[in-house]
Amino acid sequence: MREHARSLRVLPNPSNQTPWRAWHDLQHDRQWICDGIGAPMGVTRIVSRPQPILWQSIDLWCATNGVCEDERPYLHILVRSMDAIFLQFKNDEITQGLQNALRG
Repeated sequence: MREHARSLRVLPNPSNQTPWRAWHDLQHDRQWICDGIGAPMGVTRIVSRPQPILWQSIDLWCATNGVCEDERPYLHILVRSMDAIFLQFKNDEITQGLQNALRG
């Protein structure tokens, strides 16, 4: 089973390994906010929504991992782009779950 999971693993292009690793290292360094919706005398649903990874966290990761000053702006752009896709996916998933909870 472990070999099967490894065979399905997606590896980024070697030129993108540093931003890929940065995003994976920093994805748990984000803030989450509580969001909820409720109907009178009905269902109430409270969820946590992820917020973007902070610029300071990305910059500290760069300093800690030896990313040179010239490469930092590019790494910031790539990490924030990956994070925007994650946020869109996760927030769409949460919104759909809230809508489904109210319907039924």
